[in-house]
Amino acid sequence: MIRVVFNQKGGVGKSSIAVNLAAISAYNGLKTLIIDLDPQCNTTHYLLGDDSNLPTSDIRDFF
Repeated sequence: MIRVVFNQKGGVGKSSIAVNLAAISAYNGLKTLIIDLDPQCNTTHYLLGDDSNLPTSDIRDFF
């Protein structure tokens, strides 16, 4: 099953929804992968914490 959370408007809870859907899936024993394409990296901060060492490059560099 693939789920995508997408909306161009900011502040509508995309990161929170994505993390919670992933947590529910993982809790139910499903393999779970989150790809954080947001340049602000809110989902990454939420999962790894504010003190995490974020990569110096982002998705724009990849493409």
